[in-house]
Amino acid sequence: MNKLTLANNFSQTICVPCIQHQQQQIHEWLQGYEKIYTPIYSSVDIRDAGFKIAVVDTNLFPAGFNNLCEHGIEDSIDFIKDAINKRVPHAKNILIVTEDYTRNTGYLESVRILQDIITKAGFKTNVSMLKDIQAGQTSCDLIIINNDLTGGIPEALVEAGIPIFPSIHAGWHSRLKSEHFRHTNELMKEFAYMVGLDPWLFSCLYRMVDHIDINSNQDRQKLYRQAKDLFEEIQTKYTQHSIEEKPFIFIKADSGTYGLGVVPVETPEQILDFNRHKRNDLSHGKDAQETTRFLLQEGVATIHRIEEKPSEVCVYQIDNNLVGGFYRFHTTKSSRENLNSPGGMGFQKMCPHLDKYGKDCGIKHDLNIFDIYRILARIAGVAAAREIKALESKKP
Repeated sequence: MNKLTLANNFSQTICVPCIQHQQQQIHEWLQGYEKIYTPIYSSVDIRDAGFKIAVVDTNLFPAGFNNLCEHGIEDSIDFIKDAINKRVPHAKNILIVTEDYTRNTGYLESVRILQDIITKAGFKTNVSMLKDIQAGQTSCDLIIINNDLTGGIPEALVEAGIPIFPSIHAGWHSRLKSEHFRHTNELMKEFAYMVGLDPWLFSCLYRMVDHIDINSNQDRQKLYRQAKDLFEEIQTKYTQHSIEEKPFIFIKADSGTYGLGVVPVETPEQILDFNRHKRNDLSHGKDAQETTRFLLQEGVATIHRIEEKPSEVCVYQIDNNLVGGFYRFHTTKSSRENLNSPGGMGFQKMCPHLDKYGKDCGIKHDLNIFDIYRILARIAGVAAAREIKALESKKP
């Protein structure tokens, strides 16, 4: 079993006692929101810098079920059964709609495991690529989407007349990261108030900049000015909390997935000097979609290491119930870079029952700190639910 190490334990010093004292109140607060609605499944990326722990991304179409430990997969069976029955009582036939490509063996294994989970939950489960869906030809009771719909909503899904989860209106054709973090940060304020801490310790400052041609000098000046303001705002927080590290940010496409179009920036001036390679990285996302709307997001370094390689936490949830997750690491990136990128990315399983199976399963981690990750992931799930509700209200 590989070893997980931390650069320091400041996160435990600043967070754990406050949160442990308010466990019951926090749980009841979250349950109040979760009783209304949560995504059928989600994955949440969390960065722990020691001096702060924050959600940095939330995926509504998770594609890493192959990286869950056996105990998390076993837990998933009852959770998905309850989630489906709650949404579509008496459902028997489930269709999983996947991405259209087939070369990514990890993704195919993730779909196989998801199908196996749903089948073991007592449902007849079939799989189809999005491009193969035909309107009026789908004989199922519920469709579970595992395609992020970057290219839009196919007419076949619009005309299917079948319950579909997650909502087809929550794909990357309309979803915005800035909106997700607006909802997330609002909830983090409520959470931080309960535990008597600064909400910034659990959230990221950000700016959204629209109508940008990354190849235009004038438009990069606009990004530079917004980045400069954001760096100053982060530095103010660093000074307030006596943090001696240097601020940094990530520039991301405001709509997008797979870690595409994510560039770390150590100074605002770097934006003015982006070379062609970086501009190309930012100008197009999945399926060559042109990017003109950008999120400038406070960077959170990671103190986690797996055999000296920087790693970050990814928590998996079904209906906001923990089913484990993994530590994503990278052999060529630093703790201040995007670890969700090819050329050295790897995964180590995270057991949701460390106290019971930890010696034989996945990475050993601090249960107290992991409990904070779990709370933040639940908050991100509630934020995603609010986000989906808002997108549904805007549908034609």
